[in-house]
This record gives sequence, C-alpha cells and structure tokens, in this order.
Amino acid sequence: VKHALTTDTTARVDEWRLGMEGALAAVFKATGMSYDCVEAKNMFGVQLWLFVAQTHSSELSKLTTEVVKIGFGGAVGNKGGIAMRFKLCGRSVVLVNSHLPSGGKHVEDRNSAFHEITGSLSSSMRFSRDCRLWDHELFVWLGDLNYRVQLPNEQVREAV
Repeated sequence: VKHALTTDTTARVDEWRLGMEGALAAVFKATGMSYDCVEAKNMFGVQLWLFVAQTHSSELSKLTTEVVKIGFGGAVGNKGGIAMRFKLCGRSVVLVNSHLPSGGKHVEDRNSAFHEITGSLSSSMRFSRDCRLWDHELFVWLGDLNYRVQLPNEQVREAV
C-alpha cells in the first residue's frame, strides 16, 4: 500500500493515454475520423477517459467530473469511482468507472460501496446541476465490480 500511495502515476497514465490514442487512430484510420482525449481522470489505478470524435467536439458541453474515494474511510482511492457527466449532440450522458470491494462473501460491502458512490454523486451540487444522476439519457457503469456468479459453469453458459 505504501508504494501505491507514494508512487507518482503520471507517467503511467500518460503512457496509457498515448496507447489509447494510437489504438483509436489505427482502428479509425480507414474512416478518416480522428479522436481527441478531452478528459482523463485517474484514481489509484482506476481510470476514466473521454475521447470525442473531432467532428463532434463542438457538440460536447457541460463536462463535469467527480472522484469518489471510499477506500480506507475515504482517505484513499483504492476503492470508489470516477464519474463524468456531459452533453453530447444534445443528449445527457453519465459514465462511471468503479472498483468495488472484493471477496466472495462481501456482497453487502459491494452494495454499500455502490450506494456510497451514487449517494456522493447525487449530493454533489457541481455534479448534479442541470440533471439529476438517474435522469440522464445514457448511464454507463463499468469497472471491477467484483461480484461473483454462484452457479455451476454450464448453467451460466446456457443462460448467456
């Protein structure tokens, strides 16, 4: 933990950003589209990036970010979430990347972490201005959620 708390992650984040920009350029080279990283946030290894096509950059507005640290009593961001809200082409969007507590028997801890993150975002005047958290037209939650499916492998595969 000491290493993670005292290590500057700027170089690593820059390396990831350059890699992402290179991958996007390669994938969309044939289309002639270009993407710009308009926002990037890092929290103890959890990252959230917003790339917008240059053709749509003028359609991006009201970009706000929020970091919610819940690890070690909120002092450290080893658990928690990063959120971005914005309007793109007139549509309201929220993106959340989170790292929830691990462990097979800690479902209540994960549920509690989810509620703590959403509660913090909902009560943030800066984050919730203009549109309440759950009222956005698109809401994407991703990350290391650490939930476990407690069913036999074959049953899960059949259900999927």
